[in-house]
Amino acid sequence: MDEKQELRLRCQAMRLRLQGLPHSVILAKVHRSPGWLSKWQTRFDQQGFAGLRSHSRRPHHTPQAYAPRIVRLIVQTRRRLVKQKVGLLGARAIRRELRKVLGKQTPALTTIKRVLRTHGLVAPSTEATRSYFPKPLTTLTGTLQALDWTCRYLEDGPKVYAFHTLNLRTRACTQTIAADKSTATVVRHCLHTWKTLGISHFLQPTTTPPSVAATTPRVSSGNSSGCVCA
Repeated sequence: MDEKQELRLRCQAMRLRLQGLPHSVILAKVHRSPGWLSKWQTRFDQQGFAGLRSHSRRPHHTPQAYAPRIVRLIVQTRRRLVKQKVGLLGARAIRRELRKVLGKQTPALTTIKRVLRTHGLVAPSTEATRSYFPKPLTTLTGTLQALDWTCRYLEDGPKVYAFHTLNLRTRACTQTIAADKSTATVVRHCLHTWKTLGISHFLQPTTTPPSVAATTPRVSSGNSSGCVCA
């Protein structure tokens, strides 16, 4: 039934009510439920015949409409962090900076990410690519491991190096975190790896720290031996 016909029924029901007819008679004439009659009777008592029109179902506010000041602060903070030589610049870093200014009014991470996408300050998300597993440069027999390292900045600012070694056959992995990428640090990571995964026949650095490129430490234990091949 369209809105005009529905409005006519509501008006008819209220006129019958004003005539003093009982609810049972009114419901029999308009073919509606007691709840329907109670709802429009209450509306009629409060607003008269004008209140019998349906209210707009449009939300009174737009959930994703953010205050201009909040949007401006998010954009400005992102651009400021991008200009820094070092440090984090993602949504978490922006939120941490905004908390100093806004306190409890700091927007959620989802809000910050949405604003960044809307203003073209982050690359659009793409489909996940297949995981990369490094392969040895040549075909070798025995246990093969690949060494990689990355540099990261923690939330409170310190710079750390994360070393990873991957068994290319089983894909078992070890990780150590250090404050530098010196030869001694690399050796400690290798020893930790070999205690955990076993001594490999060959270790292939996929991202070679300068210290590894300049040295080739050797390890031997009983009837097993391993070498780092730069």
